[in-house]
Parts: sequence; structure tokens; C-alpha cells
Amino acid sequence: MLGKKEIMDVYHCESDKALRILKLMFQMGYGNKIGKEYYVSKKAQEDFLKNMVGKEVYI
Repeated sequence: MLGKKEIMDVYHCESDKALRILKLMFQMGYGNKIGKEYYVSKKAQEDFLKNMVGKEVYI
């Protein structure tokens, strides 16, 4: 499972941007929310990227 820190490393972004990415993935059905934390699996992240190729995503 990828959390905020892992997303920050993968996308080379700051904490707030990583949180927005995770929230977007959660809202679109790719991620999970446990307590106050958002998580996404490696497979779900890959699926998200495949589905978003060529689309404009505002974060």
C-alpha cells in the first residue's frame, strides 16, 4: 500500500499535493481511507495511471 510519503517520493511533490492525489484516487474508487489516512495499492495506482493517460487532471 502506498501512503502519502510514498506518493511524495513517486511524484516528487510536497505533502499537500500528495494528499490531493490520494484524495482524487479515493474519490474515483482507486484508493482506501483508513481513519484519517488515504492509501492506494500499487495495482490501483497503475490502473489509475492507465485510465488517465491522455486526460487532463487538475490537482
